[in-house]
Amino acid sequence: MSKVNKDDLLDREYFRPRMHALFFKFEAELTQLLWDKMEVLTKSGVDPTEAELAVLKDGYFLDLVNLLVDKTAGTSEEQAAIKLRSYIHATEIQKIRLSAGHANRIYEDWMWYQIAALSCHQSLSSLGLANKMKQHLVAAENGVLELPPEEWLSSRENFIKNNLPEKVDFDHTKLVGREREKNNVLKKIRDRRIANIAIVAPGRYW
Repeated sequence: MSKVNKDDLLDREYFRPRMHALFFKFEAELTQLLWDKMEVLTKSGVDPTEAELAVLKDGYFLDLVNLLVDKTAGTSEEQAAIKLRSYIHATEIQKIRLSAGHANRIYEDWMWYQIAALSCHQSLSSLGLANKMKQHLVAAENGVLELPPEEWLSSRENFIKNNLPEKVDFDHTKLVGREREKNNVLKKIRDRRIANIAIVAPGRYW
């Protein structure tokens, strides 16, 4: 086992990649656990819904955690899943995931220690993830844990949920995602008491 240099502990960039690697492993282990549970349910005649499959494929971190709580309901693992979710909400660990793909965001020391603590949380033992996550933690501490792929760092987890399409034909859809504004404009157009309407915005949007 390699020894961590004391000077490295003072270097914020020393732990940033380790934090990313450990968080990626936690997400991967959680996803695999859910796939295993889905397989068991499928064999018993309960097929996963399209929404559940979407979460497993590319869902948000908190969606995975919520799905774990749903799939352990009524089992001996339910309380462990609930405790894990409560811990994640209380410590706002999802904010670390949101910042992972933003190179310009300042890395704070607490981020590494929060992920390290998550990897040792008592609930993981009941969920069967304790040994795996402890191994990943040791590997991350020693800088030998594989870094996450680039697509994970730049995944949609880093963006705010919205109803906007990825590609938009602006010649035909001038007010995409602005239903309220569009309805207000149409209402004013139909109002005979209003003679003029001015819509102001940067020229490149209109």
